[in-house]
Amino acid sequence: MTLISRTKIEYGDYIFNPVIGCLRKCPYCWARGFARRFAKIIANKEYRFKNNIVSMDGILLELAPLINQLKHFKPTFLEHNFAKEFPKKPSMILVGFMTDINYWEKEWMKRVLDKIKQYQQHKFVFLSKEPLVTFDYIFPYNCILGYTITDKLNRNIVRDFCRNRSNKTLLNIEPMHNKFVKIDLKLMKYFDWIVVGAETGNCLSKIIPKREWIESIVNQARQYNIPIFLKDNLKEIWGGKLIQEKIK
Repeated sequence: MTLISRTKIEYGDYIFNPVIGCLRKCPYCWARGFARRFAKIIANKEYRFKNNIVSMDGILLELAPLINQLKHFKPTFLEHNFAKEFPKKPSMILVGFMTDINYWEKEWMKRVLDKIKQYQQHKFVFLSKEPLVTFDYIFPYNCILGYTITDKLNRNIVRDFCRNRSNKTLLNIEPMHNKFVKIDLKLMKYFDWIVVGAETGNCLSKIIPKREWIESIVNQARQYNIPIFLKDNLKEIWGGKLIQEKIK
């Protein structure tokens, strides 16, 4: 059986993508372009896994709906990715980083959580821009639940998301698009971990964070004794050794 892939996302060890696709249309989304570019390859892997096909004869015609679904980035459960094995060594595993769990079918999440329950040695990270969806499920204690934002915090979401949680919570500021005002900075105290990153790619409208934006978040994290992780794409902006603390 194939092992899940190592990830280039610095704060994780492996990535587990049982679902690809998202109904949000964020203009900076790298995953949408990836899915569009490699739709045929992904679809062929899925088709062969589900049907145990070796020959490619006749596949493309039958695969057309799946290819089209992936190209349009519609949430798609991929059996060949779900079936991949987790490592034995305790690791940080990033779940669904080419999707948003807010758009998953409940059966998909049930299957993923049932699998995760068998691997108590790992930490699993879930992210969503609509994090209250996590209350629809019961996550094992070793799951870290994250709220992704770009430029501001929703006070009501933070209050409800972080209240009475048995799971650790993550504030994922990525890509960072603006300076945070005082009220947003104060809301950060409710999180157990903060990750900050910049927008990638060569889009003409790409927003490059300023050092003082990052500095204000770092200072707030220090005030509240929250571990903070600055991604590698902030290195030139930060201008020194990056702070890359992981949650315990």
